Amino acid sequence: MEEIDDALLALRDGVDVAPLITHRFPLDRAAEALSVAAELAAGSSKVLLRLSDRWDSAPT
Repeated sequence: MEEIDDALLALRDGVDVAPLITHRFPLDRAAEALSVAAELAAGSSKVLLRLSDRWDSAPT
């Protein structure tokens, strides 16, 4: 759990994680997001599940 604490602190301090995110999905496509995250051939690194469009203007 220490890694999660470190990650949250880094995000709070402004670390830009956008370059790490390979896929973005809205909440209503959660099943697809999980499939992509689990599929090695999809080339996913970090899959983001958006709970709201408010915080993410990048395309899916």
